[in-house]
Amino acid sequence: MSKKRVAIPKIANPNRNIIFDITINEDFSEVFICFKETNKQIKFNLVEENAWYDLIESNYKEIHWINNAKNTYKIPILFWVDEDLPFINLNNDKIIFNGDIISSSFFYAFKMGRKISY
Repeated sequence: MSKKRVAIPKIANPNRNIIFDITINEDFSEVFICFKETNKQIKFNLVEENAWYDLIESNYKEIHWINNAKNTYKIPILFWVDEDLPFINLNNDKIIFNGDIISSSFFYAFKMGRKISY
């Protein structure tokens, strides 16, 4: 696993006292953020590379939608890693994202960039 130690930007961490490690496993299927001096961590499950191509070429099964916390609108989840698991799982000191919000963010940013550049 590769590790990188970073500090949260000053806007979110004005005292610069929140330190964490970011770890990506060997097959790039999981990203962990582990907070120093605690057992707390956030785990992001990532989709396989072919999921990107399936979405771009319209070969995907369906886009999943989840309700926001207030149940006032729906949020599209482009890459659901394991459909048998909930989108977010809270487990003691760990938060697990089974919807790949990292890849989805990059995909939306790429699509928005293309739209703005026209």
